[in-house]
Amino acid sequence: MLNTPIGRAASGLPLQLRDVAVVKSGYAERDTVSRLGTRDSFQPSVVVEIVKQSGENTVAVVDRVNAVLNDLGDSLPADVTLQVVRDNSMLIRSNVADVQESLIIACVLTVIVVLLFMRSPRSTITTGLALPSSVVTTFAMMAWAGFSMNVMTLLALSLSIGLLVDDAIVVRENICRHLQERGGDPRKNALEGTNEVVLAVVATTLVVVAVFLPVGFMSGVTGQFFKPFALTVVFAMLVSLWDAVSMGPMLSAYFANIPQPVDEWRKFGNWGLRLNDSLERFEHAFERLAQRYARVLQKLLARPLFSAAIALVSLLIAGGGFYFVEKSFLPTQLGSTFTAQLDGPPSVRPEVVVPVGEEVHERLKTIDSVDFWTIGAGVNNAGTANISINVHVAEKFSRSQKLLTKVRQDVRKALSGIPGYNVRVSEPADPLSSGGARYQPVAVVVAGENQSKLMDLAKKVRRVLQQTPGISDAQPLQEDGNPEVRFVPNPQLTAQYGLTNDVLLSQLAVWVQGEASNYLSRGDEKIPIRVRLKDAKYSTPQRLANNGIVVKTGSSSAVVPVGNMIKIESGAGPAVIVRENRQRVIRVGANLQPGAALGTVIAELNTRLKEIPLATNQSLTVKGQNQQMDELFRNLVFALGLGFLFVYMVLASLFESFLQPFAVMMAIPLAATGAVLALLMFGFPLDLYGGIGVVLLAGICAKNSILLIDF
Repeated sequence: MLNTPIGRAASGLPLQLRDVAVVKSGYAERDTVSRLGTRDSFQPSVVVEIVKQSGENTVAVVDRVNAVLNDLGDSLPADVTLQVVRDNSMLIRSNVADVQESLIIACVLTVIVVLLFMRSPRSTITTGLALPSSVVTTFAMMAWAGFSMNVMTLLALSLSIGLLVDDAIVVRENICRHLQERGGDPRKNALEGTNEVVLAVVATTLVVVAVFLPVGFMSGVTGQFFKPFALTVVFAMLVSLWDAVSMGPMLSAYFANIPQPVDEWRKFGNWGLRLNDSLERFEHAFERLAQRYARVLQKLLARPLFSAAIALVSLLIAGGGFYFVEKSFLPTQLGSTFTAQLDGPPSVRPEVVVPVGEEVHERLKTIDSVDFWTIGAGVNNAGTANISINVHVAEKFSRSQKLLTKVRQDVRKALSGIPGYNVRVSEPADPLSSGGARYQPVAVVVAGENQSKLMDLAKKVRRVLQQTPGISDAQPLQEDGNPEVRFVPNPQLTAQYGLTNDVLLSQLAVWVQGEASNYLSRGDEKIPIRVRLKDAKYSTPQRLANNGIVVKTGSSSAVVPVGNMIKIESGAGPAVIVRENRQRVIRVGANLQPGAALGTVIAELNTRLKEIPLATNQSLTVKGQNQQMDELFRNLVFALGLGFLFVYMVLASLFESFLQPFAVMMAIPLAATGAVLALLMFGFPLDLYGGIGVVLLAGICAKNSILLIDF
């Protein structure tokens, strides 16, 4: 390359590349240094982040990546190791395993409850067979709909387990009553017993479907989150209805002999008889309870005004209690990894930040609950010193929220106090978030026109965030801006030489940053050739301005120093300028303290932000997870309202009455009293999973009301 001819000098002699340039082979300048730290080592590392494509399954992608890593590990040099520092599938696998365990426990408990009330092993088996048949068929319908076995679909199945056998219990009990009272042909009794209750069974199932179906078609991000849950419940209920009116009567007709429970248990020996005695005692206790309930019910029916007053008080309790229930979006996720950020001063060289990363390593070594960590130290795109730490928690400390909170507090305490750096510790990411101030639990968007006034307002907002209870890690602001050198062109001179601002800007950028003008091919590798000035030519603004640019002067060309056409100014400017709706904005993000409810924190924050005086064209908007929480509750209210309408339409068509459906539906708002009192008693916020419980409660309440009225 050095011998490459590039033209001729003024004297006519040929010029080669070596006459005008120095050619060096090297590497691009690094802006970040990565290290893998343990208590015994602090090694250089390269972090490779693998992101799944949209629509791909996280667990499947991770499994394929791990398979490739296992094959790759055998071909690596002895001193090179592979370490997985973050695996998003671990949280998914853990959650799915927990829900699978809950699903199995729910099935076992459901069968036990059926046995307690029906007492008969034969009836328990006949009824319990509805569970595996319904669940397996529901899996087939999930596959047809394109749903995977994830937390939401398995949660839907586990919550539906009790509902799946309701219809089968009603049908089986009525058929058994026919067989005991009338005898005769088992098939005829099974048919007549089923026909007597089929309206109630169909009504109860369609009511639950009517409640959940609108939830499955909610809009927005939360709608996509709820869709597989709601439709899985709908699939399960429809399958259980088909099972109750088909397989249930068939099995009842096949197992037509209905002996006394004691005769069935006698076949199992002494332990069977003892179990039968226990079931009899439970039955007698329940009968006494039912008799007391009947007496109370008779008194309430005899005093309709008193009953109405109790209902009204219940509604008032529910409404008043709802005001005191804390609102949130998602509970804090458990996970074995979390991130911490150290934000430092602006306009520093990467090599200045690296020693701070070593200080972070020494501090993390003192925390016993941390296994290993990766540290990325350098300068971000805004020119600010940044240290990103990915912390991997020891297994025994990642099993409970209390222990994880303690670990994060220990890390925050250990990293606090590094001069010039602010620490932020982030919670494990929730399924609906993507990181950054835009998606932090709390974020305030400060909008305005004047940059300096906008920064002053952002400082006030940050102080409010720091003082608001429940908020931590308020995002630091680059208050003084990045130091910068401004080259202000002289319009008359640039026009005289036929130059534009864009041409000057491009030339200055090439001198300082260089330009990849071509590529050098070396085998299969393409190496960019970057052309730029020597460092000495742009080490100061004045030296950079002394460089000449070719301009036209009449019919000839001349080299004119750039400094003749520009004025050099020093100052500070924003590292990043963000605009929304044609206004400049600054986002100030923050995290929630452990145990803080998002709704309560946002309400207090809004109250405090209203006290900040705003100039013309300035505004403050609270965003973050608050937007998703508001969307969740709006969609839930709309879906429940639409569900009530569907419930009324279903009941009116089945009962052929416009008034009787109201008797069923009046119980639904009264059931909210128990939900509100439970949330207040146990200190749980009303969040996404609480919303699921409210929807399920509405369906169960309507289902039970139909059975009491119609059956």
